[in-house]
Amino acid sequence: MLCIKNGTIHDAVHEQAFQGDILVENGKIKAIGENLKTGEDDQIVDVKGLSVYPGFVEAHGPYRSGRIRHRL
Repeated sequence: MLCIKNGTIHDAVHEQAFQGDILVENGKIKAIGENLKTGEDDQIVDVKGLSVYPGFVEAHGPYRSGRIRHRL
């Protein structure tokens, strides 16, 4: 499982952003909240100071020759 910790979370549920964690399992969001429990084998990414938008899709990206190109 992946845990994105300590991010400023902007979601479609709360009006205000909040500090919290996001658990992702098999590519899907499992939980969003504060101080979520993680397992010993979980991958943890600390994103303190960064904004996180769970479930949002990046609608802006380069478009060329009828193909969408992925940017990192």
